[in-house]
Amino acid sequence: MADAYGLYDRTNAPNAFQGIFRYSWFDLPAFTGSLALDRKYAAAGERIAVAVTHLDMTGGMLLCPEERQRPEELADRTGADMLYQVSSETAADMVCQPVNQMA
Repeated sequence: MADAYGLYDRTNAPNAFQGIFRYSWFDLPAFTGSLALDRKYAAAGERIAVAVTHLDMTGGMLLCPEERQRPEELADRTGADMLYQVSSETAADMVCQPVNQMA
């Protein structure tokens, strides 16, 4: 996948601590299932936030096997309260947006 999309992350280069960094499709069913489990055990009133990183490497999209999906669609689809998006190697350009205020 990394070669097909020209992906390379300088911050996750192979090293003695983590080995080889692997790339894969975003698994939407597994993610939504995990989020549903989180909601089951969340205390009353707790909010769910979704963070999506490395968007600079994927044209701002989540790469799913069947489709490309905008992070805003993921946050809306999962019922998250907040969406954090990062499009660089640092959090300097992080955008935090309440899901209910998305256009």
